[in-house]
Amino acid sequence: MLLGLLVAGLEASTVMPAAAQTSGTWAATGSLNTARSGNTATRLANGQVLVSGGQSSGGATLASAELYNPASGKWTVTGSMANARSNHTATLLPNGEVLVAGGQDGTGSLASAEIYNPSTGQWSATGSMTLPRSGQGATLLQNGQVLVLLISRDARVRFLLLDGTQHALVVGELERHQAVLLRLALFHLA
Repeated sequence: MLLGLLVAGLEASTVMPAAAQTSGTWAATGSLNTARSGNTATRLANGQVLVSGGQSSGGATLASAELYNPASGKWTVTGSMANARSNHTATLLPNGEVLVAGGQDGTGSLASAEIYNPSTGQWSATGSMTLPRSGQGATLLQNGQVLVLLISRDARVRFLLLDGTQHALVVGELERHQAVLLRLALFHLA
């Protein structure tokens, strides 16, 4: 059952819509402190929403992050990432932290990854991916690993598993027909 939906995007100076109490209607909520697009939004265990990175309305890649409190409808600035990035992934880990991986920094794709600790509001570096990626997908597996998946131009699927101990394990490449099997297997894990 969907209780609410938060839409966070490029408008910082105007009111952003969020799902209202009545099904199928929208209600105004607080505005972001910094306008951004190409960011991620991750619901934390405490109910707040972490918005990280993206691009400003002027096109600059952002390292900043903000927290949305649905009870108050207000945004607060939290710690900034070490690397500015947009078009990255953000995955809520079983311990409540958020893994951010890849993306673009304005000069190219990134291989770096960072972890956000909601208790401290700080980011820390973690193992980098073997190849830079932007526009990839990521999902938390039942065993606590994060699968990062990018379909490359050469029709191969490259993926990386990061386990809960922050050790990176490169699994390899699959041909296109094997990638279909991987997608089906991932579908059944949920």
